Amino acid sequence: MDDSRAKGPPADADINLTEPAPVEASLTDNPQKLKIAYEQTILYARDLNLKIGELKQAEKALRQNAADLAVLFEASQVFLSQNNIETTLQTACQLIVSRFDLQLSWVGVLTNDENEIHPAAVYPPHDHSDSHPLNQVGASSAAGQELIRQAIHTTQAVASRYSEPEARQAQPAALTDDAYSLAALPLLHNGEVLGVMSVYSRQPDYFTPDRLQILQSFANLTAVALVKARLFERLQLLSQQLVDAQEAERRHIARELHDEIGQTLTAVKINLQAMQRRSGVSDLTASLQESMDIVEQAIQQVRNLSLDLRPSLLDDLGLVATLRWYLDRQARWAGLSTQLTVTPSNLQLPANLETVCFRLVQEALTNALRHAQAQTIQVDLQQHDKELQLVIGDDGLGFEVEPTLKRVAYGKGLGLVGMQERVSLLGGRFELESAPGQGTQIRVFLPVPPALAEDRSA
Repeated sequence: MDDSRAKGPPADADINLTEPAPVEASLTDNPQKLKIAYEQTILYARDLNLKIGELKQAEKALRQNAADLAVLFEASQVFLSQNNIETTLQTACQLIVSRFDLQLSWVGVLTNDENEIHPAAVYPPHDHSDSHPLNQVGASSAAGQELIRQAIHTTQAVASRYSEPEARQAQPAALTDDAYSLAALPLLHNGEVLGVMSVYSRQPDYFTPDRLQILQSFANLTAVALVKARLFERLQLLSQQLVDAQEAERRHIARELHDEIGQTLTAVKINLQAMQRRSGVSDLTASLQESMDIVEQAIQQVRNLSLDLRPSLLDDLGLVATLRWYLDRQARWAGLSTQLTVTPSNLQLPANLETVCFRLVQEALTNALRHAQAQTIQVDLQQHDKELQLVIGDDGLGFEVEPTLKRVAYGKGLGLVGMQERVSLLGGRFELESAPGQGTQIRVFLPVPPALAEDRSA
């Protein structure tokens, strides 16, 4: 009998399963034929087991690919909501550790001259102890630094495996493993290296080529999120500069209107009054009185324009006094009922916060009078430790929130757009609640500078 048949096909060869022929009754009388049939059955069973093993491996690989893609999709959704550089990179470190069963992730960002790596995020948080992995096997170690240099130079993911005796010398004392592995992943965007992500696993053979490929995809996704966060912060800076310039220009124009044009019109009025006193002609006196009335109206209009542009009270007496004056003024002019609550009563805020709060109240009251036909306006201003809360409510007609926000997204409703942008520039939250016939409530939450929050707690 040929022994090659008993050995079966090579392991890497294509397996063509051939079902053995059924055993005929006559074979029971022929031991040689029965032996051959038995051997064919054994070969078939062996080939079938190999095929089943391959299918299980393929199924396992598919499940792993699906899980990896799910992680990338989850990361993309999370990064969409992140607009801060520090938060984005910290989130990336936490995600890659928790989703890929790693022990450490560290991110460094290249400086402008691309000669130095600036540490940006680490997870778990660095406690600066000698036992923390970052000090032993992370970017602070010689092994980690060498991998980082390779990743930046080659623009490819690189990995190394460490075992005894290196492991006993390098790995943290808190870990009992005899081996571990490191990988460095360049943060690539349009072929440019923005930084590098260093990751650590207790499994010595964790960073296989397939695993490195999916981790590099995660790193590239992080690079895209980093670019987005940088652009957003740049846009915020430019927007804040624009708002500051706008407020400065408003302050300048308001003062010009009050000091120059207002004083000029007042001088004209005084001259007309003097002419009226010297004139004895009744027709001329009537004309002079009409001219004085026109000038007085112009003076009042200039004064109102100046106050609307930038009330001097805001710079001289602060937000609380300005809000009381403004609400009283609107109540007299429109016949409203207004209420202002401030906690604490002696609340003092930085100039930028005071300006934003005043502009929010100003825009909200304008909308309530112009569109909502409101009769009652309530303004509540409170500071709670590190947060300032401003609530503006009215009893007007109300509206459907979602359709309104959609119009805002398409550039309509510029008043709401301006309010949201002012709040966003200060890192705050803007909430809008309304319904037809139920009035409207605007809630704004703004972070208070640490120094002011500490003074408040003291």
